[in-house]
Amino acid sequence: MGKSINYLGDLLFTITSYDNGGQTNTQTVTDRRPYPGREQDMENLRQFPLFGDIGKQGLWLTRFGDINGKADTGKLVVYGAGFGGNPTSTAAQLEMATIAHGFADENGTPADILWLPTMVTDKAVAKEMAKTGSFLPFAAEIAPGVNKVIADYDSLDGLYHSFNARSGAAISSVMDDQNVRKTESVTFNDPPSLKRSLGFAGLAIAQLTEAYRMQRYINSSQDSAAQAAWRGFDGLPMEAPSLCTQVHNIAAMAKSGFAGDLHKSAAVLSDGTVVTFVSPELSKMNAPGSIAEFAEEFSVRHPGLDVQHVNVEESSHNVIAGNPSYFGKLVTLGQK
Repeated sequence: MGKSINYLGDLLFTITSYDNGGQTNTQTVTDRRPYPGREQDMENLRQFPLFGDIGKQGLWLTRFGDINGKADTGKLVVYGAGFGGNPTSTAAQLEMATIAHGFADENGTPADILWLPTMVTDKAVAKEMAKTGSFLPFAAEIAPGVNKVIADYDSLDGLYHSFNARSGAAISSVMDDQNVRKTESVTFNDPPSLKRSLGFAGLAIAQLTEAYRMQRYINSSQDSAAQAAWRGFDGLPMEAPSLCTQVHNIAAMAKSGFAGDLHKSAAVLSDGTVVTFVSPELSKMNAPGSIAEFAEEFSVRHPGLDVQHVNVEESSHNVIAGNPSYFGKLVTLGQK
């Protein structure tokens, strides 16, 4: 009998680190309850949209204090959420507060968060992505805005999930040289079709399955604030592309362009950069074992990088639903 999803209990992470052809396995556990002090961080949370060629609401900056003056922290996290996510919703804000807390500096100041667009609005760009499976056109489109923001910070970490785990693979390759050198870690949480193409029908089935599982996670959540946030959407209206363009976005995820995009980025990352691949064990977004297989191959091809694979046991793609603390653990695993 196969494993079943653990919707309620603590999460077990099995971490495989690669070094000179060898592997080291360790385990750690995280619960799904909010960290102490999150309520105060949420009260201090401030957001504003960054304007540019990609549209009025493409990039958002989240700080936990005064947004008008100089940043209180030298650390920036580039956060790429899943398809259609909204940075102004309470659910997304709870995730970002958890991420910012996990990346707090030595003084305890939460990191600033740069939110990436969660879909491509330009029809021509989306069509090109759907044709090739590469998210490089999307990364190139947002590069000017991303580079401008990163320039104000001393260090950078990337945390990318689902749709944006695909775009995150290409982000480093379009950064300015001085910005890419600031990168300390990049974490990819279950990029669809990471190694093998799901195909449009396969991705559609996976999405329907994960949507059902998402509701189960919400109903079982130990985090009452996150549970309420997922049940009652409260974000600002976001500019949505045409249905045809949205279909092209989805079609791009159904193709396997992740590896090509990431190898381009890996070529410019500094030695010692931590690269983490996360696979929820029972996810339908990838074939079983494919992320672990890719992580090992990637470590051999890029020996200068600090590569690790994280298997999140008895969990699926939408384990984040109602459980922002999930990202809090991934953040600590990606730190040097």
